[in-house]
Amino acid sequence: MEINYDKYLVTLKSANLYKKKPHKLMEMIYSGSIPTRNFPSSSGAYELDGIFRSSKSSENKTDFLRFLTFLSKKGVNMLDDGLAVRALSLMHQFKRDWVRDVSTWNRNTYNLDRQIKSIGRHLFCKYPIPKFMDNIWFKSSNWDFPLYLHLGKGESPRTFDALPVPITKRESHYFQLAPDDYTPMEAILWGKVLSFGGDERLVRAFMETRIFRATNKKEWEFWEPIMKFFVEQPLLDIHVISPVCDYISHLKNDFRRIPVAGGVFRVLPPEFPNFKINGRTLPALIRGMEAWHKELGKGTKEGVPKRWEPFLIDDYSVTFGKEENRRTYTFTQLLTVSALRAEGRTHGHCVAGYANSCNSGRTSIWSMCVEDAFARIKNLLTIEVSPQKRIVQCRGTGNRLANANEWRIVERFAFERKLDIDRWVHHE
Repeated sequence: MEINYDKYLVTLKSANLYKKKPHKLMEMIYSGSIPTRNFPSSSGAYELDGIFRSSKSSENKTDFLRFLTFLSKKGVNMLDDGLAVRALSLMHQFKRDWVRDVSTWNRNTYNLDRQIKSIGRHLFCKYPIPKFMDNIWFKSSNWDFPLYLHLGKGESPRTFDALPVPITKRESHYFQLAPDDYTPMEAILWGKVLSFGGDERLVRAFMETRIFRATNKKEWEFWEPIMKFFVEQPLLDIHVISPVCDYISHLKNDFRRIPVAGGVFRVLPPEFPNFKINGRTLPALIRGMEAWHKELGKGTKEGVPKRWEPFLIDDYSVTFGKEENRRTYTFTQLLTVSALRAEGRTHGHCVAGYANSCNSGRTSIWSMCVEDAFARIKNLLTIEVSPQKRIVQCRGTGNRLANANEWRIVERFAFERKLDIDRWVHHE
C-alpha cells in the first residue's frame, strides 16, 4: 500500500478524522479504511509510502505499526511531522541493532525533536554519545548511522573504519566536544582545527572552502598541512582563506592554455602538480592569487584600493591617572592601505592583506595605542571588528594575546561603542 504524505494529511482533514488519537489513525491507514484521493503533492514533500514499502513482510509492517502505536500512546505526536516519521522508520529498519526494547522508553520532554533523539539513544546507545550525533535522524550521510552505533557501544571515533577522514587521538577528543548543531563531518573539521590551535571562527571559515569539500583521505592529506599553515598565521584575515585555497587548487590541478597564433592554444600541465605549502608565505600566496584573479577578469584595474569608507563606529579614547602617571588609550579605525602596512610592520603580522576585505565592508581593522604623559605613543593591539559589530580578533606583536590590563580597556571600548566580543577571542 502506498500513501503520499500530503494526500494523507488532506484526507484526514477532509474526512474529519484529524483529531482522532494518532495510533487509531495509524491502524486505519494500515487497514486501508482511509482512502486516499488524487490531491497534488507539493515539491519536496515527505511521503509515507516508502515506510511501508521498505518492509518486506506483513509481519514487519505490523511490527512497525506496533512501534508507532506504542510511541503515540506515550505522547509522541509524530504523525503531522514527516521528518519525525522518517526518523522512526529508520530506527525500526535497524531493529536488529537495538540494545534495549522500546517498551522501556519513557518520555521526559514535550518537544518532538528531543523525543526522537531520546528514543534513538535509548534504542541504540549503551554509552553516552556527543549531542551533535543526534542530528543524524534528521539529516544523515551513508556513514553517519554506523558511526552512531559505533559510538553508542563506547568505541572511539578513531577506530571507526568508515570514517571519511583519518583523525588522531587529540583530534578525536575535540571531535566529541563539537557544538550541538554540527554535523559529524563538521565535527571532524572542528576537531582538526582546534587540535592545530585554531578556534571556531577558523572552523567556520574552512567550512566555506574547498577543503571542506574534500571527499577522500588522499585529498585530506594534501589539505591538512595547508589548514595548519593558515592556523599558524598571526592576525589572519579569514576572508582570504577561501580564495587562496582556490588559487592553490589552480596551481596543483588546472591545465593551462597558452595562445600560440591564429587562435591556436597550447595546453600545458598544471604549474605545480606536486604543490607543497612548506617554505611559502601568505603574502606571496595572496599576491599570486590577486594576479590570477586579474588574469581571469575577476580583479580590478586599480588593484588594491588605497582608501575605503569606515564602519559607522566612532573612534574612542579614555584617559587614566594624572600628571606623570597619565595614560591615554585610543582606538582608531584604519582606513588606508598605508595605515594597514604600518600596523603590520609594527606588530609583525600580515594585516595589510585585509585591504580588500575592508574596502568591501566585510570587516574593519582598529589600532589600540597608549600615549603617556610625555607624548610617547606605543602600539598595543590590532583589533578586527565584523559588520555585525563584534570583536572577532584581538592580537598584539608576534600574535600575542592581550594582557589583563589591556583586556579591561578593550572591554570598556566594546561597552562604550556597543560592540560584542566573540567567545573565542581570548586574553592572557
